[in-house]
Amino acid sequence: MIVAYGPEENPQGVWVASGRFMNTDGHRFALQNKNVYEIYHGDNLFNPNSNFNDLDDDARKKPIGRLINQRSNVVKYIYHDSNDNEHFICELNKFITIGKENGIHTTGNYPTYLPSYRRAVNVAEGLANNVITPQDLTPQQLQDYTLIQNTISYDNFQNEGVDARISYVFTNGVITKGYGNDFPDRFYENTNSIELVYAQHGEDLILETINNFSLFEGINYIHDDVKVRFGFYKTRRRYSNPDFLAAVIGSLADCNFEEVVSEHAIDYRGIISEGFSYEDGTCFPSTSHANGKAFDTNYLISETLEDLLTNAMRFYGIDYQGRGVTGWKPSIDHSQYLARHEGHLHSGGRNFNQNFIENILE
Repeated sequence: MIVAYGPEENPQGVWVASGRFMNTDGHRFALQNKNVYEIYHGDNLFNPNSNFNDLDDDARKKPIGRLINQRSNVVKYIYHDSNDNEHFICELNKFITIGKENGIHTTGNYPTYLPSYRRAVNVAEGLANNVITPQDLTPQQLQDYTLIQNTISYDNFQNEGVDARISYVFTNGVITKGYGNDFPDRFYENTNSIELVYAQHGEDLILETINNFSLFEGINYIHDDVKVRFGFYKTRRRYSNPDFLAAVIGSLADCNFEEVVSEHAIDYRGIISEGFSYEDGTCFPSTSHANGKAFDTNYLISETLEDLLTNAMRFYGIDYQGRGVTGWKPSIDHSQYLARHEGHLHSGGRNFNQNFIENILE
């Protein structure tokens, strides 16, 4: 590693700045005892990352650089626009939790312990609704019931339009139930530990009310010709994979939406999102947002704008979009039909391509 030093003011612009260093190739990066993502616009000629070797365009640079700091839980996102101006989009906190597989219906018999988990939930629901009493439990029901290690209630968020009602936590995974019969129960099996960031910069801030539900601010960066704005609507799935969020930030910065672009928005000029995943990596009612590697967005007001967004996301590695079939939705660039997606666009999931990210220091 090489330290760059000298005056911050020089004829070529601010080349040397506090917390800026160079790697052995002489390329600048931030070193601030934090985790740092350096996100580059496609027309930025100063992107120091290596070229792709698995795309048709071998001259194309990887658009995201990542500096990992295992001693810090702070993640800083920096966007470099087409003129290489730096934009410090936000700083967020990350944490480690047990990851989840994509969700499945609870009606099956695999994994082998799922039937006993399902019976345990039935007992818990019966007790909660006074259908049965503790004295009524058979030895088998009592054995199943004791498999429940914890519960997570979402009742406090029902007035926000949140679909999840309660999660039952077991040794090997989580079963989540919703309100009514709109969505079947989901089981999310535990996997390896993962990192998530809370993708909301600051406390709950209501931006506007849409159809009696509040739109909460997620990230709001506005400076010159770069705007990164999205809000959370009818969701508490506010936790993202850190790499995935870097791709989202780059996509929105490239689009630079200035006017009202989202369906149903009144005055809000950003993207309206129905979320990533929950704090535990689950994602009810979705089955494919596990571990915060996907997010939903309200459709934009025109196909032209939707195509702009989907192509921007693909540039940063979010190369799967699931959509509905009404109106112009089937014509959205690179999209595929996905059931129950007439009201929003799904982006990401297992198709998030992390080959678009390069470690700044090995």
